Amino acid sequence: GKVVELSAKNRRDFAENNVLLASQGLRVFAFAKVVVDTLKGKSVAKADAPAYFGESMLKPDNWAPGEMNEEGKVMEAGTPKPITVAGKPQIPLVRPDIAARRIKETGDSEHYFVPKVVFLGLLAMQDPPRPAVPRAVQICRQASIGVVMVTGDQPTTAAAIARDIGIITAAGKTE
Repeated sequence: GKVVELSAKNRRDFAENNVLLASQGLRVFAFAKVVVDTLKGKSVAKADAPAYFGESMLKPDNWAPGEMNEEGKVMEAGTPKPITVAGKPQIPLVRPDIAARRIKETGDSEHYFVPKVVFLGLLAMQDPPRPAVPRAVQICRQASIGVVMVTGDQPTTAAAIARDIGIITAAGKTE
């Protein structure tokens, strides 16, 4: 395929398709990759590199006196710990607006790396409730048993599934 710039219109289209698919009770996943060329010359284990989590940039903690790394080696007290997840060094991926502000504040452009990320696509997966679930919900309601659904799905997907099995009405109300 061809790599194209992610425009505001493309972002809106992806968001609209996400809602459209989720409203049909589908679980939606987005896939992207980091363009390898943008990683050249960047160390994946810079100990003092900030990491981007959600809306904030975090600097790593420093090693305490006598503290050991994951390999059991005693580290020099006061030196920064590497940013790791499950023991693997992480590349500090930074939002462009945060990187620009931090570079302006600190003058440090080496540790505020903004990679090129390529959106690969959306995947929608159907995982329907078992066929007996709508009848079970109906029987519970007739017995005055309150029915709730606990899920990790996004709200639009959860509402579509709840409608399909009779937990909420088409208008979104519980019975």
